[in-house]
Amino acid sequence: HLCNGRIYTHERLCNYLSYIINSTPKYENTGEGAHYGDTSLIAQDLDLDLIAVSVGSHLHFKAVTPALKVGKNVFVEWPAGANLKETEALAALAKVKGVRTLVGLQG
Repeated sequence: HLCNGRIYTHERLCNYLSYIINSTPKYENTGEGAHYGDTSLIAQDLDLDLIAVSVGSHLHFKAVTPALKVGKNVFVEWPAGANLKETEALAALAKVKGVRTLVGLQG
C-alpha cells in the first residue's frame, strides 16, 4: 500500500503553473506549511514522503520527474503522462528508484 497504514497530511504547496507562467518561485509561508513555485524544490523537501500532482496532463512529466528522481512516492492524476512515451518513462524511473506511484481520477 502507498501509505503503509500511515495517515498523510497536507504539508506543502507547489503552484507549478504559476511558476511556469511567471518563472518566479517566490511564495510566502502563510503558516500552513511551505509554499514552492518549482517541483524540483518541493521534491528536495526531506520532510515529505508523498507528492500529489494535480496539473494539466501536458505538465505531468515535468512535474513528476523531479520527485521520482529523488525517490519520493507520487500520486498523479490520470493520465500519468501526456502520451505513452512519457508514461512509460515515468514508470521506468519509478521502478529504478523503488518508489510507489498511484495514478487516479478526481472525485
